[in-house]
Amino acid sequence: MDTKVGTLVPADPSAVSLWNRVQALRALLPKPSPLMRRRLQNFRGNSRGFWSLWIFLALYGLSLFSEIIANDQPMLIVHKGSVYSPVLKTYSETDFGGEFETAANYRDPYLAELLSKDGAWVWWPPIRYNYSTIMKELPQPAPSPPSWTLTQEKRCIAYPLGVADPSCSMWNWNWLGTD
Repeated sequence: MDTKVGTLVPADPSAVSLWNRVQALRALLPKPSPLMRRRLQNFRGNSRGFWSLWIFLALYGLSLFSEIIANDQPMLIVHKGSVYSPVLKTYSETDFGGEFETAANYRDPYLAELLSKDGAWVWWPPIRYNYSTIMKELPQPAPSPPSWTLTQEKRCIAYPLGVADPSCSMWNWNWLGTD
């Protein structure tokens, strides 16, 4: 072997490090012209525009997960030893012991009672509303003020158990009010 002392030789020559692969890909990219480099420098120098770009990209990335953050269907249900994922597949109410063959409405008190009676475990998204969800638990007739301006008793008055109802959580508030 004619390797120098102090150099590392990988045991498997086909194993190339990630860093070497990234460097090889960068070598394939065209080099920016001096004018382009100057434009990038000016853009980075404009801190308001630079940070606005990063904030916009972060919000855009967050919006890609909007169905996981806000949805009116549970993410996962464990019912009688079976695992259901209503976000990925539509299940009928009869799958959970209901009476109708139509798609299950998981916000319906009847279905919620069926699931809790059987000891089902339900994992909801943080915000239990979709863009098209009709909110029937308004604290006041519409148009109503934002829920954060109301007391807890007024905010939870429309829920069956009132303040003790687990559905009356901060994620289910009307943050901006209703139209």
